[in-house]
Amino acid sequence: MIFFGSKTRAIEKMSMGNAKEALAEDGEICLIDVRNPEEYRSGNILGRINLPLGSMGGIASVAPELGTRLFIYCLSGGRSARACSALASMGYTAITDLGGITGWTGPLETGARV
Repeated sequence: MIFFGSKTRAIEKMSMGNAKEALAEDGEICLIDVRNPEEYRSGNILGRINLPLGSMGGIASVAPELGTRLFIYCLSGGRSARACSALASMGYTAITDLGGITGWTGPLETGARV
């Protein structure tokens, strides 16, 4: 695990394999897909929320508490890193960057409505 930022605004990096285990153990994690709606519909992780990178301002409707445990992913890792930085600047304190969905080995849902 690698942490960036201060103790109060740390961004953790985690592999998709470890994330899969954490998600199975902790039903309170908010899993957020920051890809655009078209990418999201092409295949997304079950139990996730689609909040495109350009819509990070809407995070309060998804996670009103700044201490909510957030797992963020995109296609390859670039947008998830930018989303994590944006969330940290908004005051969120439990942010985990999962990188890209290409590392996910579990089932994917396709054609989901956004």
